[in-house]
Amino acid sequence: MTALVTDAYATIFAPHSALRKKLVLVLAILEVSPPFCRELENLQGGGLATQALRVGARLLVFTPALLVGVIMLLPVRLLTPRGGNRV
Repeated sequence: MTALVTDAYATIFAPHSALRKKLVLVLAILEVSPPFCRELENLQGGGLATQALRVGARLLVFTPALLVGVIMLLPVRLLTPRGGNRV
């Protein structure tokens, strides 16, 4: 659940962040690791209506995850310095 919330937040507010890069790396590792590769490569059939329902269902999951991410992570982002620990 935490990865879903942080990814939803980073998708909108920090698409080029280290968090997004790390999540993509983890997904790439899972794609080549059994048994996860079989589930990730499993194509789901169906027509246009079925695909539209799947996209709608993902949107229904993404929207509350984004809201929770904004509530949890936006204050942290506003309170931390932008430059990080650069010397």
